[in-house]
Amino acid sequence: MEALKLTNLGSLALENLARMKKRYGENSALKYEKLSSLWGSPKSIYLFRELFLDYQSEKASHLVLREDGNYSVWDSELPKEFPIHQSYSKLIEGYEKNQLIRLEPIEEPSKKLVYEIIQGVKNNPIKKLDFVTVELTGLCNLNCKHCYRGGSRTGEYGLTVDEIKAALGPLFMVGVSDLSFTGGEPTLRMDDLIELIDYSSKFLVLKGLSREEKMISHYGVADPTLDDVLRLPEFENARGELTADPDWKAYVSKKYERLFKKEELSDIDAFLKFLAKKQLDSLGRDNHDHLDSITILSNGTFDNPKEFVDILKSYGNVNLQVSLDSYSEKITDQNRGKPGVFKKVMNLIEICKQSQFNLDLCCLNMGGLQTEEEFRIKTYIEANFSGIQSEGLLWLGNAVKNYKLETEEGENYIGCLSPSKKPFEGWCNGSVKPKKINLRPTGNVGNCNKGYALPEEFGNVREKSMASILNDVQNARMATMFKDGSIETYQNELDRSLFPKEFSSSCEVVVLALAYGLTKEGLIKSGSKNPQKEANLEVAKTYKFI
Repeated sequence: MEALKLTNLGSLALENLARMKKRYGENSALKYEKLSSLWGSPKSIYLFRELFLDYQSEKASHLVLREDGNYSVWDSELPKEFPIHQSYSKLIEGYEKNQLIRLEPIEEPSKKLVYEIIQGVKNNPIKKLDFVTVELTGLCNLNCKHCYRGGSRTGEYGLTVDEIKAALGPLFMVGVSDLSFTGGEPTLRMDDLIELIDYSSKFLVLKGLSREEKMISHYGVADPTLDDVLRLPEFENARGELTADPDWKAYVSKKYERLFKKEELSDIDAFLKFLAKKQLDSLGRDNHDHLDSITILSNGTFDNPKEFVDILKSYGNVNLQVSLDSYSEKITDQNRGKPGVFKKVMNLIEICKQSQFNLDLCCLNMGGLQTEEEFRIKTYIEANFSGIQSEGLLWLGNAVKNYKLETEEGENYIGCLSPSKKPFEGWCNGSVKPKKINLRPTGNVGNCNKGYALPEEFGNVREKSMASILNDVQNARMATMFKDGSIETYQNELDRSLFPKEFSSSCEVVVLALAYGLTKEGLIKSGSKNPQKEANLEVAKTYKFI
């Protein structure tokens, strides 16, 4: 006899299916349709929910079993077994093939086993995973002075398109909803990038229902009036309840006092018309909260920008993020290591504005504002685009040799890592409970952009499938280092004469300690006579401290 247990991926799929309606709203049916192509059929999704949804509750009472090739549900409260029709066997076998479930031999079903499964679902290490970054290539056409990756990484052309598709498939199947492409410079593989966006669009909801489709679905007509809205049962019922309550105005005023003006509460008709108009306006707007997303992170120097922007826009909720180091052309081009970068980015900015395309700008504002022209450019960008203003740099890679590092110890220094501190303030949960993962050009699967040079991470898709890797993240060495405390030991073995005393964030310390620990353990296995010294030198060289 065997019990069917959910894997990490299976638990994540269950989590996302359970909140589908809330997450996607009016687009939930469209999301189900897209997922069905990965699951094989809508029936497969429905059966998975029916069989395993109970495991999300502390009061769960059943187990799914297999014995002699037959499946059944055992109810611990009765206790009694109920056979599952043989027509569903192929679907359940598909869950095992896709590594959503695993079969565990048991002597007999028990309440203790039900409890263990509930706790496994509750403590799923990838329970909150909803974002994947594909590092399409490690190559870059610029040589930025602040690049924490150390510039173009020769030999990291990247995975093939088919390898990336195979890695993304299981993630889309379980409901991972947000995707980004970065590098290096991802547009150096422009044809591959567009092919992967097209592939991903088959499973992500990047375009929701049109206004007309939403109106017909909700009101029965494509262009509803307020009278059409007021005829809905919810408004008719509200009218009846308000009419029957002589103190309705006092109740509404007290409960929603900040939402309504006096004229909107003058009588029941005025109040209901106000609510109907609010509902109509809300439903008519595009709601990106009910969509998935794709973001491309680029330096903005690619050829044919208008053509590329038009392609991205045609897919729906696809965004482009570009960096502008300074509002000064001279400083930007000097920092990027190539003339003409500033003009290309400014040209792209104007194209995106004319095309009404969503461009996010990461503005470092290096050198501050020195001229009226720089101030004008800053004002123009802030008025027309969403952006991220940042003053800090990561002290890794090229920034180490090109910028002065702080020398006095503050909050982020070697020795600052401790589980008693919050994430990003001296600790990191990303290796233990990742909310996002990175697919590297080498095939490594990690959890952070800054971990690009770690010798090993959760696994490598050229050695194991993405599903196998994610179902075993809790046993990856980069995860167990945080569980057994060795990450704290390793940070204190870092040679302070090779590394700076101060960093811009604790993230750099986490990366260096991980890199050192993984490297040292590898050297010990290979028989090194002085693994501590060799590991320090190798990590310092990798991240350009020497």
